Amino acid sequence: MNKKVLLACAIAFMVLVISFVSFLYIRKQRKERTVIDSEYPIVYTVKDDVIRLTLNGKRTKELSWTVDVENESFVSVTQKGEERNGKAKYILTPKAEGLTSVDFRRSTTIGGYDYDAVDISLPIYVAENQGKLVINFLEEPKVIMGPEVVAKDSEYPFLVGRNDQGQPELTFINGMSDWTITDPNEIVVANTSKDGNVVRAVITKKDENSNKGIIQETTLEVGSASMGITGTLDVVIDVDGIVTVTKSAD
Repeated sequence: MNKKVLLACAIAFMVLVISFVSFLYIRKQRKERTVIDSEYPIVYTVKDDVIRLTLNGKRTKELSWTVDVENESFVSVTQKGEERNGKAKYILTPKAEGLTSVDFRRSTTIGGYDYDAVDISLPIYVAENQGKLVINFLEEPKVIMGPEVVAKDSEYPFLVGRNDQGQPELTFINGMSDWTITDPNEIVVANTSKDGNVVRAVITKKDENSNKGIIQETTLEVGSASMGITGTLDVVIDVDGIVTVTKSAD
């Protein structure tokens, strides 16, 4: 038996094993109704070779769900009925073997700046088993929360979130005007940069080498004298030195 025949047999065996494992996993999933609890709850079942999905966006009832399929050759997404009070139902149907990602977003704009309030990302896997296409998740759906808005109704609102490098960032979409950012405890600092009208303030530890291995907490004081606005942002630095900034509770 030559090497090409052996290689073909090995590939065929691997495909058979993958198909068998996926078949067993999907049979197990068919018996379960899975609930993922978050600020945007997800309920799904894998049954009759499709994924039935219910999304709850009541946290932002004024927005609507949009769908983006990375590769429509593998999966089709059909909405079942109309969205009501932020809740929508979808059916994901396999079309061909392959890997893809399906993203459900609730997007909005403020001051001409577009951003996602939430992005629910579904890594999808489609395989053939006993002459039929089966569908499942490569991993559990991810709920990616968008930035929080501060001073939404003012002339100079800003967003509290993270940049592409994962650093906490304040995004002043119409410029900073006379906004100030101070930490009375001098644990963190704001490093600003400008991109057109947009000003970004990345929040980092003032001294990267201080207090390593312990959790630190502080408060950023933000304010604008011209708009008569004062507020605070909560800052937590974990044992690995990762900084998290969130909007303080009202």
